[in-house]
Amino acid sequence: FTQLPAERGEQQQDADREIELRRRRRGRHAVGGPIQTVGLGVRNAPTAMYAEFVPAFGFAQIDRGGQLVSVPVGGLFWDGRADSLDAQAAAPFLNPREMAQPSKQAVIDAVAAAEYAPLFESLFGEGALDDTERAYDQVSQAIAVYERTERFRPFSSKFDAMLRGEAELSEQEQRGFGLFIDREKGNCTICHSVKQDSMDPQDWLFSDVGYHILGVPRNPEIPDNDDPEHYDLGLCARAGFRDTLPPDITEPDDFVNRQCGGFRTPTLRNISETAPYMHNGLFKDLHELVSFYATRETDPARWYPSDYGTLNKYDDLPDAHKQNVVSVFAPF
Repeated sequence: FTQLPAERGEQQQDADREIELRRRRRGRHAVGGPIQTVGLGVRNAPTAMYAEFVPAFGFAQIDRGGQLVSVPVGGLFWDGRADSLDAQAAAPFLNPREMAQPSKQAVIDAVAAAEYAPLFESLFGEGALDDTERAYDQVSQAIAVYERTERFRPFSSKFDAMLRGEAELSEQEQRGFGLFIDREKGNCTICHSVKQDSMDPQDWLFSDVGYHILGVPRNPEIPDNDDPEHYDLGLCARAGFRDTLPPDITEPDDFVNRQCGGFRTPTLRNISETAPYMHNGLFKDLHELVSFYATRETDPARWYPSDYGTLNKYDDLPDAHKQNVVSVFAPF
């Protein structure tokens, strides 16, 4: 929404200028792909591609050693705090780290001043913009409907063509795919899960929509990280997370603490177009990202700093939560 009211405070104008600067720095990315820097925020922007397939936040039962346990899954944003595309679309407008609008009314004023305002009223009815709360919900709904169109789920990659029998992977691609699914090597499907016996592209979304603690190194480009006491703890720090726990979790405090550092597994679809990678945008290309997975445990000094001669492994987590980092299966 570019036609904003003229009477905007100095702080709001500064935010507008910073957001416009970030917009101009945007490179060539897939729809919903992130800006080349994490900019004002503390997290990398997740892609909107294929987001309609992410279920609402909840808990799934999985078998661990013959015992069924509840694990968190789903929800949009890295911490799953939005249960639908509509809820996700509503959030960035008022977030001071994103579009930084001062109120819902400011958003609706911008819509009312835009050339498409008559289209909005033709869809939602005459006077639709007179009720701020309702109009704000309808703006979010309109964005969500757009994000459910085929443009956001084209299933048009070479891999999809291969599944349909319309293309073949090269020898190099076949080797990479073999490593990807090999439980003793890449083991990528343990988090970026697929249905290997299916030829339907919708069964190859490359995400278990679960939450995993990977020990991603700290990103010094995030301004908040100038404070050594600042940590983005992900799921466990999400407002209201403890209240979502199912009754079979009998030690809720311990369970919540064990989720600290956890972020939802993103899809790998359009992965070459959605750099940078990870929740904090640390890795700028896929080679660097895959190298981290391959050498996090064998060459940790490559990724983590030393403090007075002592390696500070998993440096983007406080000491109390470093034990949460997953290290019991390949490639770790």
